Amino acid sequence: MIEVYTKGKKKDEIIGLVDGKKYLSKKKKLWGYLDGNAARIKNGYPLLYIKDDGKITLNDDWNFEEQGYLKENQIFYIGSNELILSFHKDKGEIENHYNNKRIYLRGEGIDALTSMDFFGISAILLDLFAGAGESEDDDDSILDDFTDFLDDLI
Repeated sequence: MIEVYTKGKKKDEIIGLVDGKKYLSKKKKLWGYLDGNAARIKNGYPLLYIKDDGKITLNDDWNFEEQGYLKENQIFYIGSNELILSFHKDKGEIENHYNNKRIYLRGEGIDALTSMDFFGISAILLDLFAGAGESEDDDDSILDDFTDFLDDLI
């Protein structure tokens, strides 16, 4: 299992966990999962889809709404080509270019992570394009928790 976390001044803050194609809350409850090219929350509702060409959309029909794209372990906005997130497998890091913060990965299996895993982590644990689900205990989204945590650090 892989932990996704941020480094705090006093201790690390776990955002969530990766267990194969399943993404868990910090309390180890199912948050979402990858199902083919769809990132789904625990009840099966699709948050985002990724097309074969790397385009990330809100739905899977022919009139899909493109939000961004994945290319070489980097996610960009579709219109501006602005870099949002980048995955550095060798360092075990995801860099958030929006606020220049780093998200860290630790545990066994980091070397086996693929671009699809990066998409899943981004969509489910990091609320990519604000497609957030709800946690098992109906708390705020992980992104809200993460943002609050970062605000506390500053």
